[in-house]
Amino acid sequence: MSNTFLFTVVGIAVVTLVGTFVSGRMRDRCLKGFNKFLTTLEMTDGRIVWGTLQVMTTGIELTYPSDYFDRDHVETSFLLYKDEFDSRMFLLARYHTDLDDRARRRRERILRRSYQPNFFRRMLRSTRNAANTVKDSLNKLLSLVIGQAARTTRPSAAFVATQQADLARAGQDILGFVGTSYEPMLEKRVGTKIVLELNRQGNVTELVGILKEYSGSFIEVLDVDYPSSSIAKVRRGISTMLAKDVMCNLEGASFEIRNESLDPIAVERVVLGAETKPGQSIAAGSAWQIEVPADCPQIEVHGRWLRKADLIIPRSRAIVRHQSERFKQERNRKRRKLATH
Repeated sequence: MSNTFLFTVVGIAVVTLVGTFVSGRMRDRCLKGFNKFLTTLEMTDGRIVWGTLQVMTTGIELTYPSDYFDRDHVETSFLLYKDEFDSRMFLLARYHTDLDDRARRRRERILRRSYQPNFFRRMLRSTRNAANTVKDSLNKLLSLVIGQAARTTRPSAAFVATQQADLARAGQDILGFVGTSYEPMLEKRVGTKIVLELNRQGNVTELVGILKEYSGSFIEVLDVDYPSSSIAKVRRGISTMLAKDVMCNLEGASFEIRNESLDPIAVERVVLGAETKPGQSIAAGSAWQIEVPADCPQIEVHGRWLRKADLIIPRSRAIVRHQSERFKQERNRKRRKLATH
């Protein structure tokens, strides 16, 4: 056995083992910021799921506040796997009014560590960013070396060629351990107000918030006035949820929407068969009633509201388009404000 072949075998074994160990313990930096917070998941098909978020290396789990009964079974949580993120996750939202006192204090501690980092945190981030600047070059070099070995005429070439993809993937896992891809245009804007373009099925919406973190897959933005919308089909005698803590009831000749949330909600319209009635704004803790035909079997309600939220959005659906404040004084002022908010 030649020294080259032995070196190749040992290299493949070491890189694969280390890559497997590292990749099994890595979690996305943005997703970790919402871990164990009450979080709302918006799906690409319009479905809304909320619960306490647990971030794992292979996906996320949202544990419901209470059991959900669906036909003939009970559901207590919702699982979304890592390979489904890009196709099924539209965004994650942490609404400020959903946080209790303990969660607010925890959020403040996280912000304080982020915007008033100590020496070791600053050094760790600088080291990670420096390492990420050479990560792509190392990946290219690794692929070049493997490719060159695979093209040799020695008997070991066939073995190297069959392991090339696995070795390259393991090498990517090891190099990815240092964190996320370094983006100079985003790095200098961490902690400042930015304008984000959010693409929802071809319709682009601009959102203003404070860039907290980014990774190769996600962008985390704080203090966004996020517009949400929902459609509920309300059947007679069945309470239907238009939004969290917003219930609709159709009984007799009366239709009622009761807003028990901490945010006002705007009912855009109410559809009764071929007839459409204008809606109105319902303040937090209030209700709105209208008269409807006693034989009306179903009503469709269209609601919309603005809520202050922190968002995690896949980078395939959002892009930082504008800087929304000057860097020096405004950046320092914003960091101090966030740290004491």
